[in-house]
Amino acid sequence: MRIVIEDGVSGYIVDGLDDAVRAVGRLPALARARCRAEFERRFTAARMTDDYLRAYAALLERRAAAPRAGVPACAPARPAQRNSQAAARSR
Repeated sequence: MRIVIEDGVSGYIVDGLDDAVRAVGRLPALARARCRAEFERRFTAARMTDDYLRAYAALLERRAAAPRAGVPACAPARPAQRNSQAAARSR
């Protein structure tokens, strides 16, 4: 949960039900504007897209830098296979 919640900013990290019940009473102490700003910084679609693109680029760079023996860097695309009914109609 620490990936999603910043303790004291966007919620509270608790250990068990009793802690959770006590944390509910502390919710009004959270600054709504700061909580929203943290959300905008970490979880907008644009931000998450940028993070995924960086992760995919890093994977592609690693793959290109250390290709596996006997495996092409990019396998050729396979043609789409038609289902058996469509194949039977075309005969």
